[in-house]
Amino acid sequence: MGASQSTRRVTFDNDTEIKLSSSVVDRLKKGVQQGDKENEEPTEQTQNTSEQVRHTTKGPPLPKTRFLSFPYITSHQIQEEIERELSANNDYWEKRIASLIESQEQMNCILQEEYMKTIEELEDSMPRVPPVGGKLPCQPDKASVIKCYKMNPGKPLMCAGEVAAFTDCMTNMRIRLQQEGKLS
Repeated sequence: MGASQSTRRVTFDNDTEIKLSSSVVDRLKKGVQQGDKENEEPTEQTQNTSEQVRHTTKGPPLPKTRFLSFPYITSHQIQEEIERELSANNDYWEKRIASLIESQEQMNCILQEEYMKTIEELEDSMPRVPPVGGKLPCQPDKASVIKCYKMNPGKPLMCAGEVAAFTDCMTNMRIRLQQEGKLS
């Protein structure tokens, strides 16, 4: 495969004729004749030199060496290239992560400012007013729930009865205030 020339020929019919002047034809003929003379002389010289080389070389024939057009790549060079690529990749991602962290911090600052503004607006629109009598509802039940949680740390289900009593007290108080019109 590839050692012999192909016997197939492709021909194209050219409908447009190419007209050459006689001067162009003369120049082409002169160029071909000069090329033939030049080609003949070097072949004789190369034959003489090849005969001289044959006579001067004695001993075992030298092995034919093939020189490739591309350089060899060693494993060390491959490893260095991989390390350069990894270093570049690490640098890229470090910069990317740093920029993401910075943008996240900016977003958190903006959200914190908006949150504080909202709290201030709510406090301005709905001020806290202490109850008229100065007494908060269901304080004894609240105290019993706190006392139960302190006595039973890590066991919140032991205080279920106290929590239910406090919840009932708060529900009853809310219903009563709604009936009186003090709570909407």
